[in-house]
Parts: sequence; C-alpha cells; structure tokens
Amino acid sequence: MICPNCKNPVSPDDTFCAHCGQKIEAGQKPGSVNGTENTQNTQADGGQPEHKTKKSGAAKVLAVLLCTAVIVAASVFGAMYYLKAKDSSPDGAGTTEHRNTAVSETRTGAATGISEPEYNDDEKYIVSSAKSFLESLMNKDLITTLELMGVSADDPGDPVKAYSFIKTVDVTGYEFVESRPREGIFLVRLDISKSGSDLFHAGSALWNLVVSDLDYNIMLFKPAYKEINFFYRDDSSPPPSDAAYFCMNFSIYLNFFETADDFNKIVPDDGDTEAFSSFCHSVVDALNLEHEIKCADFEQAVEKSLGITGIDSKKCKYYYENEDVLSFGGHGGCWLDCSLSSEKFNPLTKHHTVEIDYYSDTAHILKAKTVRYEVKENDDGSSRLLSTKLLYDSGLNVSGGQV
Repeated sequence: MICPNCKNPVSPDDTFCAHCGQKIEAGQKPGSVNGTENTQNTQADGGQPEHKTKKSGAAKVLAVLLCTAVIVAASVFGAMYYLKAKDSSPDGAGTTEHRNTAVSETRTGAATGISEPEYNDDEKYIVSSAKSFLESLMNKDLITTLELMGVSADDPGDPVKAYSFIKTVDVTGYEFVESRPREGIFLVRLDISKSGSDLFHAGSALWNLVVSDLDYNIMLFKPAYKEINFFYRDDSSPPPSDAAYFCMNFSIYLNFFETADDFNKIVPDDGDTEAFSSFCHSVVDALNLEHEIKCADFEQAVEKSLGITGIDSKKCKYYYENEDVLSFGGHGGCWLDCSLSSEKFNPLTKHHTVEIDYYSDTAHILKAKTVRYEVKENDDGSSRLLSTKLLYDSGLNVSGGQV
C-alpha cells in the first residue's frame, strides 16, 4: 500500500503511516492512492515485494519525546556554562579584562546629571572651583570670575574695568575632556559663539585649566595649542631655566620691574641704615644664600651676580662683629605664580635673553608687566644680571603670594 499523504509504502495491517502518522483508511486497496490504482511497479529484486521495518505510532511518539529531552538537556547545560563563565569574569560580563571608562561631562546651559567618580574632599573642592569658574564665564559673572582668578575688585588699576572684556565673550557650553583633580589639571573644550576679545576666539577649542590645591584659585587658563612655560609650585609644569628663576627672584625681592642697567645705583646710601639693611636682606633672599654668611662671601656674591662693587656689609644692622657675619634669622619667601617665561640662549657667548610676562591674575589671562633680562653665565656656572628693561606695563598690580 502507498500512504496517501507522504507516498511511502505502508503495510496492509498498519492503521497509521509509520513515516508521517497519516491514518490509513480501511477501504483503500493495496497499491492505490486515494482509491485509485497505482500502475507503478512496487517489486524489486526478482519481483518480490519490498518490505520496510514496521514502526508503530507509539514508537514514533517515543522517538519524538527522546529528541525533545536531548534538546532540553543541551539548553540547560549551555545556560549553566554561560552563567559560570560570566560569574568568573572580572567585570561580570564574560570578558577576561576589566576596563575603566572615563565619563566626560558636557555643559550646554543646564545641568547634565552625569554621575561623577568618587572624589576625596580636596578633589571635590578642586572640581567645584573648575566648574564655578566655567559657569561664571558662561553667566558673565565678572566679580566671581575675578575672585576665582585671585583678583580683588578693589585692587589698584580698576580691575573691574580692565577685565570688562570678559562680558563680550559668549560661552555657550563646555566639556571636561580630561579630568585629573588629584593634580588639579583639566582639559576643557570651550564653545564660544562670539567674542569681542582677541584673548578668546570664537569657535570650539581645547583649553588647559589648572586649579591650585592650596587656595582653589584658577592657576592657569590657556588654549591647549599654546606652549606654556610657567613658574609653578610643584613639578607638574615644564620648569623654566635657572636663568629665568634667577631673574624673577631679583624682580620679587628688589622690585626689578623697571629698567636698570647700572646696578651700583640701586644700593641705598650707607647713611640710611634701614634701607641698606633691607637691601642686604633682599639680596640674600634673591640669591638663596645662607641666612648666616661671612661678610666677605656676601660681598663677593653681590659683585658676581649684579656687578655691584664697593659694598661695606659691616654697615648693615644685621652684622655681628664677633663672628664677622651677617645673620638674618629664619623667614619666609615670596613667590609669583602668575608668570610665564621665554628665553633665548647663545651657547658661544653664554648669553641669556629672558622675557617674563607677569600677570595680574593667577589664571594668566591679563598681563600686568613684561620685563626683559640680559644675563651672562660666569665661568663657574653662576649667573650675572647685566640689565633689565620694562617692555610693557598695564598699570595693574602683579599678582603673587607668600610661601
């Protein structure tokens, strides 16, 4: 017989087709399909009828159940293997490496709600100062901006008027591209729609933002493409040369912000004991000499560094005759954080030309003065200041601090 559904041979005794499960009607003839005689030859091998192994409907159902059980077991085993691999990975995602991803924060006029990493208290203050400064720029809050740059509205030179150009800068947004609050260093993308100042160009650009960990003032705010060589309290910035430090120290302690080329003239009259003593004290600080020094060593150091001759250090009120020394005792020192330097050096003549821009704010936005120094290296490697020249003076005070 032929199954009317799948066309495979079935036994006359079968009630269901062993191949497809089709019910076999009792009235169908052998060799017929749906009651029609089949003319195809169903014999093979000497005319004997070909027989298939008989399968009952119960056997078929059992086979289906066994296949289903195998599939379910394989699925359960696969799921257990995946979960075990996931739990054994460092980040719980089946990977073999854990990666920390930095989250950048964007400000476009409203708080973003992006969660911040865990910071300690000092880092929180530093991040807060950086954000407050950028927000004050966006809001054109001049007074807050000045305060965060270490400038008082009451300082000489009318800083509110001098910095009024900040109100012509339209900052529409910012993004912290890189944040290193432990070091107080940030890389910020600043979006400026328009600007009335050459110090702030319109467009989108990267800026370096540095915050002090001492007073949380903004210590630097400059476009990232500009090479920066500034005096700083730690090793996070490229250090200026020894010659640059040498020049700045004399400007701090002896007020060399004005032109000077005959340093003998800067020595107070011997008759003015207070002024002369203050000068000697300042030279010791500027040259970082021992606070108790032999008079002969002091006079030699002054001549070598400044070319000043004929000083009689015994007229200083800090002179102690029994030891023949000048003794100034312990004291602090001055430092100007708001300075940028550049330098040219001629190795043949050992001549340095140093220019230092002194700023009226710690963010290094508005220059107060620019001074050029000519320095000659002595044979022993020490420096001698030949002249100073004031190149620029805004009338604003040079910002600085004590350490």
